[in-house]
Amino acid sequence: HKYIYIYICVYVIVNENTTNRVRVIAVNTMTFEKYVKVGLYNFDYLIFYRTSHHVILGEHDRSSNAEAIQTISVGKSIKHPNYNSFTINNDILLIKLATPAQLNTHVSPVCLAETSDNFPGGMKCVTSGWGLTRYNAPDTPALLQQAALPLLTNDDCKRFWGTNITDLMICAGASGASSCMGDSGGPLVCEKNGVWTLVGIVSWGSSTCSTSSPGVYARVTKLRAWVDQTIAAN
Repeated sequence: HKYIYIYICVYVIVNENTTNRVRVIAVNTMTFEKYVKVGLYNFDYLIFYRTSHHVILGEHDRSSNAEAIQTISVGKSIKHPNYNSFTINNDILLIKLATPAQLNTHVSPVCLAETSDNFPGGMKCVTSGWGLTRYNAPDTPALLQQAALPLLTNDDCKRFWGTNITDLMICAGASGASSCMGDSGGPLVCEKNGVWTLVGIVSWGSSTCSTSSPGVYARVTKLRAWVDQTIAAN
């Protein structure tokens, strides 16, 4: 999985009224050199006051100052018009960067799943992020983490989560690893024809990050049409 990470980025808020100036609120995924995608669930209860918003690209170790990161201001954010904070349907936000990213060996967009793609239950996929490594951990890790997870069919996922699972969601995990708090908005990628493809966006799951329960991801195949239409219009 040498090149899985090159599309993952960090969304940060710089608060001008505190000495602790940077708050990481989401991991997100670069899909084009001027667009990143993130789950809306992260933004439900945020109040922005005298803050500036940035996306950081090319980072692997958040404790290092030696990495050639790119810090780019947010030009525009576009919320899915049908996002529902109760059902967590349509859990996606597009962020347009103020300036294009400089693509290199450490920064590159990920391929998006096509509307017609099928990713079957049992297929091994990979998620990554800087989220907690256990739900009660005192802090998030400095190094980017990854976990290989099998996909579940939605029928299998409903055995864990019942009617909370809709066709706008895809599930993975319940196999010894899990996304956790701080991973939200991050990628679930699967290999399609030898190319890593964005299939899901970390959305919700167990409140204790249980590794025996599947994590739930926004299903990119169901959101692809909106992404294409929105980028074309902006």
